[in-house]
Amino acid sequence: MSGTVVGWNQVALQAIREARPSPPMAARSLAIVHTSMYNAWTAYNQAAQPTLPAADWGARAGRT
Repeated sequence: MSGTVVGWNQVALQAIREARPSPPMAARSLAIVHTSMYNAWTAYNQAAQPTLPAADWGARAGRT
C-alpha cells in the first residue's frame, strides 16, 4: 500500500507524529505531500490541470 495515496498519507502522518511539529507546520507538510501527489497524477491524466499551470508536467510523461 506504500505506493498509494493512503500509503503516502500514512507515512506523512507517522513522520509528523515522530517529529512533533507545531500544527501549522504539520498542516503545511501535509499540504506539500498531497500537492506533490496531485501534481504527479496530473502527468498521467489528460483532463487534470497541475497546480502550476506554467509548468509543463505533461511533457515529462510523454503527452503534449
